[in-house]
Amino acid sequence: MSERHCSSAVCVVCERGGFWGVRLRQKLRGDGVVVRRCGSVTQCWPDLELFPSSIVLLEAAEADLDDIFEFVCRIQRRFPRARSLVVLPRGYEQQQWWLREAGAVHVVRSSRELETVARLVRRHVQQAPANPKTWTEQVYAGLPWSSERSRMDF
Repeated sequence: MSERHCSSAVCVVCERGGFWGVRLRQKLRGDGVVVRRCGSVTQCWPDLELFPSSIVLLEAAEADLDDIFEFVCRIQRRFPRARSLVVLPRGYEQQQWWLREAGAVHVVRSSRELETVARLVRRHVQQAPANPKTWTEQVYAGLPWSSERSRMDF
C-alpha cells in the first residue's frame, strides 16, 4: 500500500536549517507522525498534493515574510483541511496578527515552544480525516454483497 493511502496528513517542515525538522522527529517518534522536510515554500506543494490534510511548519526569515504570508493564504484556499504554523524571527512579533488573520493556527516566536508545536502537530495528524475513497471503493461499499453490507443484512 502506498503512503498516499495510509494517511492523509503528515507534518511538512519548511526551513533552511534543520532545527525544527530534527527536533519534531525526535518529539513525535512513536506517535505515528511522519515529518517531511523541505527547504522552501515552493517545495511544499508536492507534499500537500500527496497529503492534503497536512500541517505545515514555515520558518520565516526577515526577507521572506511577504512570501510566507502569501503561502499561508494559498494553503487555506487550495487545501482547506491543511493547517500552517509559522516560526517568526526575533523582533517581528507584531506580524503574528496578520499571519493569524491569513490562516496560521499558531505563530511560534521561540524554540522553547517546541513542546506546544509537537502537541499541535500530533493532534492535527491524529484527527485528520482519512483520504477519500476512490470511486471504485465507494461503489463496492454500496453493493449488497460487499462484506460490510452482507454482515448487516443477514
